[in-house]
Amino acid sequence: HESVVTWIKQKVDLFAFCGMGGRGTKKSPSKERAANKKGQIVPMMVPKKVGSGERVIDLIEYINLKNVSILNCMPNVKIAHIFNHDGDGKIRSDVDMQMLFTIPFLTPVNLKAISMDASSSSSSDKKRRLEEVRKKEEEESEEEETDGKDSMPKLIHLFKDRFHMDFDEAQDVRPEMSIEMNKDDTISGRKFKLKSSRFSSVSCLTIFIESNQSDVDTTFFRRIGIYGTPVLGYSLKL
Repeated sequence: HESVVTWIKQKVDLFAFCGMGGRGTKKSPSKERAANKKGQIVPMMVPKKVGSGERVIDLIEYINLKNVSILNCMPNVKIAHIFNHDGDGKIRSDVDMQMLFTIPFLTPVNLKAISMDASSSSSSDKKRRLEEVRKKEEEESEEEETDGKDSMPKLIHLFKDRFHMDFDEAQDVRPEMSIEMNKDDTISGRKFKLKSSRFSSVSCLTIFIESNQSDVDTTFFRRIGIYGTPVLGYSLKL
């Protein structure tokens, strides 16, 4: 057995020698280019795929606020408050629970996530507010919960590049993605990950709020968070 092992080692050493440029062998061009002055093989740098490793940011500064459209929202709402981190929590529907937001961008963007924040306090108090709501839900019956005048969003639909959508179209057209939220999601401002293949190079995002948590006439929230990466080098004239 020892003689067999010795013979195998000799063959391995021979093959290794041939692989380093022995007669009758061919060097790998890529490895040859990567050899340093001492003749040692060093790893080659592989370029990153275009668009990879980009930092996901809040896209508020890339929203064309002047052209944002809102349907069925209480009057005198400041558009900037819909996207600001210090939103005052007074964004409410008007006639019924449904709301429609058409949000154009200053440059095409790759959308990665979205949040619908319905907390009535600052971010530092969200954890406390979440615990209070959970405790209240345990103490109250389902009937009591639906007695409120307004309620947080529940089912929303997302559309890509629909600049002039109305409620009829929002109900007839198939959305790129639908998200069903619970109360914890809206109070905590949970970020829902979007499908990259459906939200790349987006010029306009339309959000249709179809229903709320308590199925009452008025829907309210504090802020919409839109996250992703801008497609640099382009600008949209809207």
